Amino acid sequence: MDEEKQEITIDLYTALEMENDIIDERAPEIEKNQKLGLLLGFLSVHDWDHAQLLFERLAQLNPVEHVEICDALFRIVEKTISSAYSTYCQTHHKITRNMDTHMMDASSVSSPSYLVDLPKEFFQMLVACGPYLHRDTQLFQKVCRVLKVYHASSKESARTAGVMSPESQVEEALGSCLLPSLQLIPANPAVDMEIWGVLSLLPYEVRYRLYGEWEKDTEQNPIVLAARQTAKLDTRRLLKRLAKENLKQLGRMVAKLAHANPMTVLRTIVQQVEAYRDMINPVVDAFKYLTQLEYDILQYIVIERLAQGGREKVKDDGLNLSDWLQCLASFWGHLCKKHLSMELKCLFQYIVNQLKKGLGTELVVLEELIQQMANVQYTENMTDEQVDAMAGSETLRLQSSLFGSTRNYKVLNKSTNKLRDSLLPKDEPKLAIPLLLLIAQHRSKIIINADATYIKMVSEQFDRCHGILLQYAEFLSSAVAPSTYVQLIPPLEDLVYKYHIEPDVAFLIYRPVMRLFKSANGGEACWPLDDNEEGESVSYDEMILHGDSSQKSII
Repeated sequence: MDEEKQEITIDLYTALEMENDIIDERAPEIEKNQKLGLLLGFLSVHDWDHAQLLFERLAQLNPVEHVEICDALFRIVEKTISSAYSTYCQTHHKITRNMDTHMMDASSVSSPSYLVDLPKEFFQMLVACGPYLHRDTQLFQKVCRVLKVYHASSKESARTAGVMSPESQVEEALGSCLLPSLQLIPANPAVDMEIWGVLSLLPYEVRYRLYGEWEKDTEQNPIVLAARQTAKLDTRRLLKRLAKENLKQLGRMVAKLAHANPMTVLRTIVQQVEAYRDMINPVVDAFKYLTQLEYDILQYIVIERLAQGGREKVKDDGLNLSDWLQCLASFWGHLCKKHLSMELKCLFQYIVNQLKKGLGTELVVLEELIQQMANVQYTENMTDEQVDAMAGSETLRLQSSLFGSTRNYKVLNKSTNKLRDSLLPKDEPKLAIPLLLLIAQHRSKIIINADATYIKMVSEQFDRCHGILLQYAEFLSSAVAPSTYVQLIPPLEDLVYKYHIEPDVAFLIYRPVMRLFKSANGGEACWPLDDNEEGESVSYDEMILHGDSSQKSII
């Protein structure tokens, strides 16, 4: 048996070999076909206007496949971007040099003082190149850098001149040329970094739309399709062998495949993880070799798997969640805990949107994230001793809920802060409080809107939602300082009358604020509200909230 074991090889170059064979077969075409010859002539003398007409007319013949035509097209592209690229190089070196000597402040680095303009012909050329830009990786990287500079400078000019932002042109270049070409460049992380440099400038809604189109569009091109099928087969073969013992070697191979064909490889892996829970840990460990682009695509795939129709999220008994959903949530929790470069706001936005529709099944993903990243757990069926301990301070509560297991604070602080910053970013809309209010509203809606046949199903859903609410409220109160928390949440009366949250839940949300109430007579904080040291009791009317000075005092 041992002798028969074969070394795993990755056939990243299969599609390219197939392409070379097709090109050899088609080589005589360019000698005999006058139209292709004319096209080559136009490209040789850099006459793009006429060349473009022929490209459109001869689209059925796929002229870019011929190496001579492709090289001539690349030469024109190179010539078109040469001035923009030299500007990029000068500025880039100047910024780096000044950063080394600490002479430049942050603002001058982030906003470019130069303007780069690209002609519309350049974007037409990229559309003509299609997935064949993979033949020249140096040119590929130059195009990415120029697009990055163009996007930044066009934003600058759009602010000053009020011109329409040319983001759509950058999107078209990414969708029609750069992303399809990426699948045919075997395992080149540098190219991944460059293309992520352009993609990261776009908002996540645009990026995800590009990923979705990328998947559908490439089905028309046989070479890209071949590369995709090869990647899928290779990934499956690797996953069969992936284990703790060979993690380093095979993990790198997985990453190598993902660099070339991220969408296909990561989708195949996520499908396997949904089916087999044991694969979660090895896969999460293997993912440490991925680039930022691949992490972004992975998040897109996870959200897409959650939103995909045709699969039941609850088992037939109506009580338990489906295995695939539990595996996916567990995988995502472990992954975000281990790799802190994941961007989480997209997933939170998805959960908020689902709650608005009245669907709360995906809350299990939030539960796993809080459990893994912040180590806040919800314990059912507590003993009397545990309930008593939960009334104590943080250490005592931890002892009772984690059963004595200690926290690794160094690792945990990083992941907890990451989770908090995703929910409360500095600039964008903050989702932490809307999410809290929606979970609280969903909890009271379950009983009214449940379409379950048995009362046990309704109570199970209610319990699950209530558990997540307690867990999330505890996470917020521990991760956010009380003075900040006061400014975030609406007043108590709004919680009850405006948002229609049940009084007991409203008090649960409001409890961290009540620790800030002090006596109006100038005494110290009165919490809990018992007699103070002098023996005189404080009346409730005299308690006011000492929060931020800008806030009106709450009685």
